[in-house]
Amino acid sequence: MRVDLLATDRKRYTFETYALEQVKKVLTKMGLSFQVIYLSDGLLSEYLSYRKVNPLSWSVSFSSLVPLGRSIVDLLPDPHFTWMRGTESSLLPSFSRSSARWGIPNKILYKELGSPNLLYLPHGVENVSRHPSRPFPVVFFGPVVDYARLQRLWEDWLGLDGVSQMHLCVERAWKGSLSSLQVVREMFGEDERIKALLSCVEEAIRVKIRDPLQRAFSEVPIHIFGAHIGENLLCTLSKNVSLHMELPYTEHFEVLKQAECIVMEEPTYWFFPALAAGALPFSPPTPELIEELGPSSPLYITDPKELEEKVKFYFQNPKEKEKLLASLQGHLAEKSWEKQVGKMVKFMSP
Repeated sequence: MRVDLLATDRKRYTFETYALEQVKKVLTKMGLSFQVIYLSDGLLSEYLSYRKVNPLSWSVSFSSLVPLGRSIVDLLPDPHFTWMRGTESSLLPSFSRSSARWGIPNKILYKELGSPNLLYLPHGVENVSRHPSRPFPVVFFGPVVDYARLQRLWEDWLGLDGVSQMHLCVERAWKGSLSSLQVVREMFGEDERIKALLSCVEEAIRVKIRDPLQRAFSEVPIHIFGAHIGENLLCTLSKNVSLHMELPYTEHFEVLKQAECIVMEEPTYWFFPALAAGALPFSPPTPELIEELGPSSPLYITDPKELEEKVKFYFQNPKEKEKLLASLQGHLAEKSWEKQVGKMVKFMSP
């Protein structure tokens, strides 16, 4: 058995490069044969021809290949594995919110694509060395949006009627059972601007979810790493907020090593890597987390107003923090890259 690892390019610091290296390490340790194929080198047609005469190969990709791979997996004779980042879907970004909120399994999302060969594999967790000092008390990852500026852009772009439609889209997508993409299509039809409209709705929802969490902190310093969308952010943020630029994927791990805790407005793939790095991850409870941690974990965000006091408790009681981290280490063992790749290999084995 040989495994073909498909990548789109050779860029450093990306999820694709990181995951590729982790899988290579495990396959090497297991003594399995593999080859890395960079499709950006113009090898796609050659590779598809090669697979027709070598059907015993298995192909694996890493998230960013999937939009390209939608046509590839339909052509491959054996199942194609893809590593994705938690509930995030590069194929259908608008479905990620519905998946997180309503507990829709990722496999359902991929089944929608009509590609029966595509099999999902979750993000692995790497054991990392903990940093001796933690200069970041509270960390947020993700874009920071100036909502007032965003609304002015809507008005310039769509006019007053369009702004009213956008507000309605945001409210329906935020509180309803439909995804952002479904709501935008209902409101605007198959508009050529649908990608930009969807982006605007997602940005507005992000503000509505994150703003109460950021405002919950009046004393504890918070550090936000992400793109800055808008012009007046420095005027609108509290003095305890520090803005940092958006990070390359692998640099997030360095921040986690130096963070006391990370706050997530929505479930992300950083939850368990944060635990591995010694940072407490606070997240809304989801069906997946409840199944993993139980119904009443202290890491769940149920009321933003209580969040700062909860964080301060663990700052002031480091022994309690270490006790909580120690109690959760068992969940990390099953999520290691070695375990995840082992599942893949077991499926591949006759």
